[in-house]
Amino acid sequence: MCFRTNNFILCPEEDLDWETRKLRVLEEIVRYNPTILCMEEVDQYEYLTEFLTKLGYVGVFFPKPDSPCLCQEKNSGPDGCAVFYQTKYVTLSQSNSIILQENGRQSNQVSIIAQFCTKGDNSSTFYVGVTHLKSKRGYEETRKLQGQFISKYLSENANDAPVIFCGDFNADPIEPCYSIMQACPLKLKSAYTSLSADGKTEPKYTTWKVRPKVEECHVIDYIWYTEKGLKIKSVLDVATEEEIGKDRLPSSRYPSDHLSLVCDFLLVDQK
Repeated sequence: MCFRTNNFILCPEEDLDWETRKLRVLEEIVRYNPTILCMEEVDQYEYLTEFLTKLGYVGVFFPKPDSPCLCQEKNSGPDGCAVFYQTKYVTLSQSNSIILQENGRQSNQVSIIAQFCTKGDNSSTFYVGVTHLKSKRGYEETRKLQGQFISKYLSENANDAPVIFCGDFNADPIEPCYSIMQACPLKLKSAYTSLSADGKTEPKYTTWKVRPKVEECHVIDYIWYTEKGLKIKSVLDVATEEEIGKDRLPSSRYPSDHLSLVCDFLLVDQK
């Protein structure tokens, strides 16, 4: 969640300042009130925990082995993935913090895969996972290998329970990583394709930013889920170009350079 301010050349400095952004991040979380919240590039876990605890959340955090945030002069510690959940609705049965592998070699990317149980008389078990794959162009093969590792891990450990797996994959739908997630033996489907007329097409973008010499507008964030055991109730639509504004992301309205993906799922009887 730490930004190199010179990377977003159209965004006003005050909108990049953490003292401003931290309140807008919390506002966005409160607005959507998720039962389970998945986040990437989190280097302010203690701050988030302090405030989300007051709202009934408990969190799990797993930092990258070699976080680039530590190279910044003023940093708040390593970044990584985090999962927060509301204890009044679900119970955490187990949580696995995983360093992704590429052909058996450890990478600098991580994932959290947690098993939850709903509260109540008819308790249901399901999994929620989050990850952040290697960024930058030219690393398509790396993301492919990381995607293969995730697909294999989920297939071997989900135990036939419903799965929701989300994150910043840094991969367009045309990349091999996307096809690998589609081909997972669990028969994963991207939740945001449900917004399209054909039920197969992703939105035009999940991030839209202007950096020195380049404007990036594409889909790299996804919520994957198993149709077995899960049904989509609603999906938050992607902000329009007018809503995002001419200076793109981040901004005073959107505290991140990625749009929030929000989906309500129904757990259905697998029988």
